Formats: sequence, structure tokens, C-alpha cells
Amino acid sequence: MTLSNYKGKKTQQGIGIVEFLIALALIGVALVFVYANATKATGKSANQQIANEVQLIKSSSTAWRGSLLTYTGISSIALTGTDLLDSSWGAGSGINPVGGNYTVAVSASDAAAMVITVTGMGNEQCAGVARTLDPSAAAGTTSSCTSGTLSITFR
Repeated sequence: MTLSNYKGKKTQQGIGIVEFLIALALIGVALVFVYANATKATGKSANQQIANEVQLIKSSSTAWRGSLLTYTGISSIALTGTDLLDSSWGAGSGINPVGGNYTVAVSASDAAAMVITVTGMGNEQCAGVARTLDPSAAAGTTSSCTSGTLSITFR
């Protein structure tokens, strides 16, 4: 064999730029998919945590009221002061999973009802938490979301 037999034949020596760019694009698409699903899962987790904590406030408030006919005087401070909520809750400021506040107060229109308010959520998140909590709201009431603030009435 002589060298002239191999003249003009090319041998591949690694990956080309096109193959590299295709692989990079596929990795990018996979990362976008993973990020989107992780964000959605985190949001669902925060929504469930908020719903659970509102239910905890509700049950603590019911225990606080006891045999009284009204919720007059109810507050986060009253609940933590009687050890119905952990002292870390304090006044309910900045403690929910999205950094907002929880407040509990007697309903202005019915002293036998209380209103729990959650702040700091986006509008979509607020609507999702409201849908979760609506079945346990006081009869004849619905929760409301305004500018990421949820208000829900319980008896």
C-alpha cells in the first residue's frame, strides 16, 4: 500500500460543533422542564403548608373560645399567650411560608365567627389556598382573595 491510496479520505476526530450544539440544546430543554416541575412542586407544598397552618389557627381558636359564645378578644397574641400556638408564632408577622402574616380576629359582623387573614401570596397562590379551605369555611361565607391577601371566616 502506498500513501496515495489514503489521499482524500477523511477520518472523524471527535465531535463537531453541530453535535455539540444539539447536545447543549437538549440539556437546556431538560433543565427547563426540571425547573418548571420543581417550581410547581414548591408552590404546591407552600399552599398545603398555609392551608394546614390556617386549620391549626382555626382549631386553636376554637379551643381558646371554649364554651364562650363569641370570639371577642381573639388574636395571635392571645393564642400564643395561652400556649394554644407555639410562642414562635408571636403576633403572626412574617411567619407563613411566603413571608407574609397570619392574623386572627373576631368577625366585625358576627362575634360568634372569626376571620383568619393570610398575606404575602400571589393572586394565583391565594386562589389555590382559598379553594382548599373553602369547604371548611363558615356556612354562608366564602373566602376572598384581594391583592394576594386571603380572608376566610370560620365559626
